[in-house]
Amino acid sequence: MNARFLSLLTLLLAALLSLPAFAVADEPVKTEPKYGVRAGETMPFFVVDFCHGEHKDSGGCPGVIISNHEARGVILLVRAADENALALAKALEAKVIDGEKVLGFVVLTGEHDAALADKAAKGEIKKTSVGTIRNQSLQTLKKFGLSDDIAVAAVLMDGKAVMCSYLLKAGELTPEKRQELVAAAEAWSAAAEEKKQP
Repeated sequence: MNARFLSLLTLLLAALLSLPAFAVADEPVKTEPKYGVRAGETMPFFVVDFCHGEHKDSGGCPGVIISNHEARGVILLVRAADENALALAKALEAKVIDGEKVLGFVVLTGEHDAALADKAAKGEIKKTSVGTIRNQSLQTLKKFGLSDDIAVAAVLMDGKAVMCSYLLKAGELTPEKRQELVAAAEAWSAAAEEKKQP
């Protein structure tokens, strides 16, 4: 009787041990997205206080705004809102950013600039929201790949997905690089729009 009881107990124990394996195998595998500012990654959540454009006097995450509009977007993360950065935003507005299918954002990641809204207005930025990143959000972006030596990061997005990015150090945003970047953004936007056509 003891042998019969032990064999029954062994079978029962074996059956119980195999149950979790079946349960785990049937569950879909969940993978966390890889967050970052490079192509193939998902833009992390970060908050910007906007001072110019459609989102003026409010805070929000450009990636979430783009995703909620089911749009594409161009986010310029700039260390300084200088003439070069604003000229890039204006050139992107002329060729790519329309405020509907493709949204635009200029996000100041450097020192606070009280004249940021005035600079955007003088730079004739019309379809792009401009603002300053919150400090805690800047730390988040640094954690996910926006290093201190990046002066301008031009990130092309489809929803929250980073499709292409240009990470430029100080002095690398030359007029030639600006033309190259705008042409690449224009080609990307046209190809994405063509894919949506039936």
